[in-house]
Amino acid sequence: SISTPDNKRRFGAAQGCELLVAALTGFPGDRDVSYWGLGALLTLAASNNENKQRLGRAGGCELVAGCLRTYRSDRDIMLYGLEAIER
Repeated sequence: SISTPDNKRRFGAAQGCELLVAALTGFPGDRDVSYWGLGALLTLAASNNENKQRLGRAGGCELVAGCLRTYRSDRDIMLYGLEAIER
């Protein structure tokens, strides 16, 4: 599982955060990609300051803001987006 501390570190070091943001950016307007992508972003950022910084530099903040804008009536995406801001 990618959610172990060591695997999160490895994924981040392999430019996984940048790839995740790029992949999500490539599917604007796709609700399922946004939902699962925000979930993956949360997993990578949880308890990993390096990945938080990588995600921020890669455009993760803008990505979360875009999802919140696009899916303001979607409760599930709003919850993931707000949780991402909190972390």
